Amino acid sequence: MTIQKFLPPFLFACMLTAAQAQTPTASTATPAVFDTPTAASAPAAPTYTAEHLAAAERIVYAMALPERFILPSKAMIKLSEERDADNAALMETVFNSYLEKKYTADKLTPYFASRFDLGTCRQIATFWEGPVGKKLVKAQINILNGGEPKPIMYTRKEKAILKQFETSPAGQAMLAALPDIEETFADYTSDTQKKMREVFLRELERHLKSKAAASATSAASSAPAQ
Repeated sequence: MTIQKFLPPFLFACMLTAAQAQTPTASTATPAVFDTPTAASAPAAPTYTAEHLAAAERIVYAMALPERFILPSKAMIKLSEERDADNAALMETVFNSYLEKKYTADKLTPYFASRFDLGTCRQIATFWEGPVGKKLVKAQINILNGGEPKPIMYTRKEKAILKQFETSPAGQAMLAALPDIEETFADYTSDTQKKMREVFLRELERHLKSKAAASATSAASSAPAQ
């Protein structure tokens, strides 16, 4: 397996996961349960050095994982806002924090730190930040933005860079981890969109109750004295 051969199905899986998770409208009945471990049951998170986390974070940004979550999510939110214009402002308020790049980076950085040691993280990040990685990411972002898939053309130097990385220990570690990266990212996308849905429905209920209470107060104050 090579990185280039794996990435199209990886991208498809990202898009499929996003398409399957529906953003709610006001008419949605019951929120999906978004289970998170309680403080008592959650295992202690492993600790990593600041350098290790910084290198892992570079991978997340260089692979454009935030964009791969944000772009499909924004498209679905836009459709929901069009269907439920009355609550569009509330959707924007609730969802905005989840659509910040830093949110995705903060969630996924510990995963990459757990998969790769410091040196490997740095080498993987350097590859994705380089000319070959940027071309791969650009092609995927183009598809996420609705563009047609196009073959990626490499210069002779870029082909050499790709081959050198894929045959290096860091490249081999990356290739071995790609299926798990795909699964982890898909789970993150699904879980986060479920959480967004749950939070929206909770805020919508609160908003409607507040609106009803205000209407009742207004009606009572304007009623003629007996």
